[in-house]
Amino acid sequence: MRPADVCRESVRALAHNRGRTALTALGVVIGIAAVIAMTALVTGVRSAMAERLGLSQARAASITYAGADALGLTEADVAALKAAVPGFEILSGSVSTTASATWGTEAVKDMGVLGVSPDWFEAASARLAAGRLLDAADGESASRVAVLTDGMLRQLEGESADPAAAVGRRVTIAGTPFEVVGVLADAGAASGLSSAIMPLRTLRQRVGSPDGADLYTSVLAFAREGEDVDGLAREAASAIEARKGGSGRASVWPMKAAMEQSDAVMGSFQLLLTCVAGVSLLVGGIGIMNMMLTSVTERTREIGLRRALGATRGDVVAQFLFEAVLVCLLGGAAGMAAGYAAAWGFAGMAAQMAGSGAITPQVPTAVASGTVAVSAAVGVVFGLYPAWRAARLSPVEALRHG
Repeated sequence: MRPADVCRESVRALAHNRGRTALTALGVVIGIAAVIAMTALVTGVRSAMAERLGLSQARAASITYAGADALGLTEADVAALKAAVPGFEILSGSVSTTASATWGTEAVKDMGVLGVSPDWFEAASARLAAGRLLDAADGESASRVAVLTDGMLRQLEGESADPAAAVGRRVTIAGTPFEVVGVLADAGAASGLSSAIMPLRTLRQRVGSPDGADLYTSVLAFAREGEDVDGLAREAASAIEARKGGSGRASVWPMKAAMEQSDAVMGSFQLLLTCVAGVSLLVGGIGIMNMMLTSVTERTREIGLRRALGATRGDVVAQFLFEAVLVCLLGGAAGMAAGYAAAWGFAGMAAQMAGSGAITPQVPTAVASGTVAVSAAVGVVFGLYPAWRAARLSPVEALRHG
């Protein structure tokens, strides 16, 4: 038989039992969909993190201190740290707290509030969406101005919020009205932050510092170009603990560790889901073998007639093997589409729940090609025995069947 005839007859045979073909392919659909969905999500998250955690943000680190008598570092501690670890170009202290707020007519309970110095935005490599950042004059005069993070704006206005429209509006925090002078497109090293950012002095005077007037709840460090951030982190932790006399613990967390930690977690989930997908493909393959064996039994007279008319054993093997592969390829295609659609759905839900930026699921070309290859391989492996059984039938005995 010519290849075109094999293809045509295989399609006819599968179309004759559409329902059984669809149910048989379901195991392959589920397995491939699981792999595609997880791969697309993981790749999308990694791409988003890599975009946010650019080369400049990889030079950033967050410093916190928990002591027996205080949670945070003083301005004197930060000055001493800068002298002890000159590899840091910027050390910018900040104070974070929560306060009741009002946005328009809507009351907001426990709004995140962050008090910073102007150099905090440079240390964080924050990007502006609209308006302006805080400047030195805002800090010196304790101006009642605020910059909203993208997460906070979405929390207040929803996913379709317009950053430009928010600039100039008023937000009342702890009873004090503030003018929104800017909205961040991305908080950079503080990505995921959902807060109203105001001058440090303003926060201490108008909102109140949770840990004392002179304490920073955290310090954002930015290393000089070419410096080993991990090495600087160890130096900083040792310097802080030595200054404090060993009475507490300093934590210095390089921002690139966030991506490494996330990679490890996502890699574990991906491995787990791949194992589940493998089991699903195995079950699907067994189902395909069962369907093909049933098909051989049902079409015994047809096989005998083809053999009597000159079809070789190779022709019979080719037809049944192609049918099995075709079922798997159709299941693989449906699984890829379902998995990609599921990835978009999960990405939207995750972004909404986390209040973070959009995640764009991505399927690498190698994974898509591998999916096609795996689908075909499942068809070959589980279709080979039924095809061999069909080819071994005696034409005479097959014609007597039924």
